[in-house]
Amino acid sequence: MRYSCPSFWCSSEQQTFDKLKERVEQKHVKVLLKPFIRFKGRPPEQETMFLCDPFDNIIELKTMRNPETLWDKKS
Repeated sequence: MRYSCPSFWCSSEQQTFDKLKERVEQKHVKVLLKPFIRFKGRPPEQETMFLCDPFDNIIELKTMRNPETLWDKKS
C-alpha cells in the first residue's frame, strides 16, 4: 500500500501502542486506517494506524519492531 498525505506522526513502544489501540476503540475515535503491519519481514517492520483529530487533521501512530531502523534510510 502506498499513499502520501500530510500528517503528524508518533512512534511508541509496542506496549504503549497496544494501550493506545484499546483507548482509540473505547473512545470511538475516527479511524482512517485500522492498525496494520507495514514492511512485514523487513528491518523497518512496523505496526501503524491513521486517525483523525476533532479538526480532521491526520495522525499516524506507529510502533517499530526494530526501533533502531526508524530513521534508517537504507531499510
